[in-house]
Amino acid sequence: LAILKAWMPRTRWAELNEYLLSFLNSADDDEAIPVLRQLKRPPAFISRVGAKSCVTDVHLRSLEDDPELDVEGLIDSGAENSYIHSDFVTSSSQLLPSVLAYPIGVYNADGTLNANGSITHFVDTILRIQDHSEVIRLYITNLGS
Repeated sequence: LAILKAWMPRTRWAELNEYLLSFLNSADDDEAIPVLRQLKRPPAFISRVGAKSCVTDVHLRSLEDDPELDVEGLIDSGAENSYIHSDFVTSSSQLLPSVLAYPIGVYNADGTLNANGSITHFVDTILRIQDHSEVIRLYITNLGS
């Protein structure tokens, strides 16, 4: 744990535990390296909508060429990653979640781990805003109301 603690940002230390060590020791390189890269990044924070955010119409489509889902999307220029609410994914039969090799810790604005738990799933989807489309990975979490 001491080596990881010296290597990781202090803001991610709450994620250091025996489960992480066990995973890293047993995982092959294709699983362990992305987890180590994720742990080196700044933590994922769940916070309120800020001045750098806006809501706009977006269209989501699975990679299987299903019909588009028309939704409102929150664009937050301060976010480190892209997220989708777990309730929305559960209610959609088109968005099929995939399991992360290792959970991503989610933090509150005060630096504590979020009580809703870590991010364990993601969905790869095609996101379209007006005439711009791109494949995007959305991490599934409870974003609040």
